[in-house]
Amino acid sequence: MSGRTVSTYESASTAAFKHGRTETIRSATPESRAFTDAFTDPAATPSARAAAMRAAVRNHSRVSRDALIGAGMDRHLWVLQRMAAERGLAPPLFESEAYRRLSKIVISTSTLSSPALANGGFGPFHPDCFAVGYVIRADGCGGQIMTYQRDSTGFADCMVAAMREMRDVLHVDS
Repeated sequence: MSGRTVSTYESASTAAFKHGRTETIRSATPESRAFTDAFTDPAATPSARAAAMRAAVRNHSRVSRDALIGAGMDRHLWVLQRMAAERGLAPPLFESEAYRRLSKIVISTSTLSSPALANGGFGPFHPDCFAVGYVIRADGCGGQIMTYQRDSTGFADCMVAAMREMRDVLHVDS
């Protein structure tokens, strides 16, 4: 929609740990960028697009597993930032442009897949954020998109078009 890779947040439950809550699954990775680049490159073949998608999915699965076992980065960084603040320190990392960009969540997502839920949702982190609650079931998927200042209909249209394009590429490649 914007042609940019933006900071994303996907909630991962760490409830398996005592006092566990959540960790962040960061889906904006070099692999996901290569995947979107392949799909926006008119010269890319269906096989190249399918290969890029499979590589991104493999990496996303790894990043997700890492978050679920407490090996994500966000909670570690949060604790380090809090510890530094308690000591009156301001490490350059937390003042950097890279950290500011990482911290400004533009897309916040969470699965709402449960037989007990027919619908659900949550609000965006800030006015420039999209909050996407989604459900994946055997017979399809659905979701809700909320934003305060952005185009949720355009975002939904882009998501549907992207899912159809991914489906079509996998059908051609298989």
